[in-house]
Amino acid sequence: NSYEQGGYAAEASQNQQLWDLLEYNSHYFNPHRMASILSQVLEEPRGEALADPRLGAYLRHAKASVQLYENLKDLTAKDIASSVDVARALGHAAAEELSDALVATVAAQLHGISAQRVSFFITAFAKRRITDASFWRTAASAMADSEEATTPQVLVSLFDAFRKSGLRSERLYQALSHRVYSVLDDLGPAHIPPIVATVCRVPLAHADREQVIRALLGRWLSMLRQEREQPTGAVTVHQILSLTVSLGLAPEEINTAVFARDVAAFMGDRFGLLGAEDIIVFLWGMQRLIVPGTLTTYVSLGLRRGLQVRAH
Repeated sequence: NSYEQGGYAAEASQNQQLWDLLEYNSHYFNPHRMASILSQVLEEPRGEALADPRLGAYLRHAKASVQLYENLKDLTAKDIASSVDVARALGHAAAEELSDALVATVAAQLHGISAQRVSFFITAFAKRRITDASFWRTAASAMADSEEATTPQVLVSLFDAFRKSGLRSERLYQALSHRVYSVLDDLGPAHIPPIVATVCRVPLAHADREQVIRALLGRWLSMLRQEREQPTGAVTVHQILSLTVSLGLAPEEINTAVFARDVAAFMGDRFGLLGAEDIIVFLWGMQRLIVPGTLTTYVSLGLRRGLQVRAH
């Protein structure tokens, strides 16, 4: 019918626009269009797209262009990571070469760009599961060597993305841990759990881990006490669950007794805020932190109170 014919015509027109754009960019490459073009090609019938010589020409020209960082410096880290990810999904040899060139060009700049820009790249690459070892080693070296002052949010991003990448570099995590002290007084309650989550899970000398966790918990617990006295919503159940689980993974030598005591007191009349799964996670974490018998009765009372709230 005419409706179907109109749909086919519109689709054919859109398809032609893509290939016209791709062909144009084979001669006049626009890096800002790269992520979008590659994503649209990925949606085309795979066999036809991969066999089309226009795609090969575009990918080769794109590879030559992205080897100059000047052509990439105005792109967001998200767009570059997206281009790498989609290029590798295409299953085309020239697309694989393009993706490798993108990663190599960015990696070559990591020692010369700001810590914030590095944090953008590693966050975007970790999210897209881009695991190129040379990139991550270079990023780790750049941040371990850097003496640039960082903001709390940048430091959180560095800790979080490096952990999610799976990188195991004690030198890096030691350097990041030492940076904590310069921003400690500026950390808000939401900044601290992701840092603790990393410190408890990565290679780090025991003395460094114990010292930085003590400092972070001291800062967070001071804000927890303020929250008890004057509730603002700054301290959340999610933060408590994250910290409880992370500290449960920390070595036994780390003293978590004050944390366990203060959190148990804070949660005593707030169990109703937890879902059933959250209660299980919280109690699992707490039992790893508490000396047997010290807070068990208190937590049990809180659990019963939470269940009673849910029953109503």
